[in-house]
Amino acid sequence: LTYARANVARNGLGDQIHLFLNKDPEKVLPLDEVEGLDAGARYTFCMCNPPFYESLEQLEESANNKELPPSAVCTGTENEMITPGGEFQFIMRIVQESMVLRERVRWYTSTIGRRETLDKLVTELKTLKIDNYVVTDFCQGRTRRWGIGWSFGDHRPPSYKTTSSAPIYKKLKRLAPPTTVFRLRLSYPSTAVQRALCALFDALGARAEWDDGKAEFIGRVVRNTWSRAARRKKLEQEEEKGGDREALFEFRCQILETGRKDDADGIAEKEEGGEGTEVVMMWTVGKDREVFMGFWSHIMKKLEERLVVEGGEEAKSTRT
Repeated sequence: LTYARANVARNGLGDQIHLFLNKDPEKVLPLDEVEGLDAGARYTFCMCNPPFYESLEQLEESANNKELPPSAVCTGTENEMITPGGEFQFIMRIVQESMVLRERVRWYTSTIGRRETLDKLVTELKTLKIDNYVVTDFCQGRTRRWGIGWSFGDHRPPSYKTTSSAPIYKKLKRLAPPTTVFRLRLSYPSTAVQRALCALFDALGARAEWDDGKAEFIGRVVRNTWSRAARRKKLEQEEEKGGDREALFEFRCQILETGRKDDADGIAEKEEGGEGTEVVMMWTVGKDREVFMGFWSHIMKKLEERLVVEGGEEAKSTRT
């Protein structure tokens, strides 16, 4: 701790970094015991690089099973490398504490050193009904590590490697949550698609603003206006009795000319020879996936119908 404080001071970061020695071995996240911060303080994220192994034997076995010799000397001490139950139990302690702390930390994250740990952690998150999570991998040289994050908030992260050209690590894709990015290809010009979407959003009461520079709508929906009349009537009756309203969700809706190439953020660069339009709908905020999927299904159906009427010909589309 002394050396850490000296490093912070040497870099002039004393007003941005607060160091705290956790004296409670039973807690990984003693948020209310951090000196100098108010009780009940909220945090943007927590990150962890846990001890990977549960015993010295497991550590040695892992080293012996490597096909190639290490390219660097391991300088970790035993207590930095080994913990009872290994990294799985250590991270599960964070998971259990997060069930109490919940949205006091926006995102809980951790590095993972063993891929089998990632499988078990995803299973545990699903068992606890935590559906807002992400998985990823880090590869530097010959070393591969994994990462996991979960949240009790309603901000949805981008889907794992959603670009069409990026290679996808198949085992990781299997563990990833359901996609938050949906695509619809149409044989109509982008200007017609934009006009039709604008009219649809207005008809549904969705508050959508057009960003001409990014060629996308930024929108939010307050209540369900697209489900069947009987269901809407039931929802209104529940609201009159003090029931909960439909969950708020937000979205981004890009309009891309077919033939563009996606970049890492889902934005596209135009390629020559493209015809038609691709609509890319991204669920960015919300807790109720079923409500969002109902909205997207309605948009797809009505968009094609409107384009047929305006264009005077049958719409050709491809959905993903």
